[in-house]
Amino acid sequence: MNNHTYLSKRNLPLLYVGPPGKVPIVTLENYTKWYDIYLVMPDGSVQTVDSHLILEVAEEETNKDYPCLWGDHLYHPVLIEKLAKKLGAQYDERAQEVAAGRWYYESDIPLGPILPKD
Repeated sequence: MNNHTYLSKRNLPLLYVGPPGKVPIVTLENYTKWYDIYLVMPDGSVQTVDSHLILEVAEEETNKDYPCLWGDHLYHPVLIEKLAKKLGAQYDERAQEVAAGRWYYESDIPLGPILPKD
């Protein structure tokens, strides 16, 4: 597999390194503080996801198992998956794994139950 490099608006590499997909791919920066969620578009361009949409999805998906999906520079892995679904996109599994690890170690809110595979 040939790795591709996609850069954020801060000129930092994104976690997704595969070829562009047929639909957008939701990913994150390969960095310690996240300010945006990114899309790698089918044409290889990179776009940020509107923060209002992120907040909307976070509010829609908050429940007793997942009481918070967006914290200070942290995104819960459920948010990555649900955002991709809302956008008709796919999510970058590496971004979801990194989000889960960061949430586990940095958030005082539990990660919640293991995610079922749709």
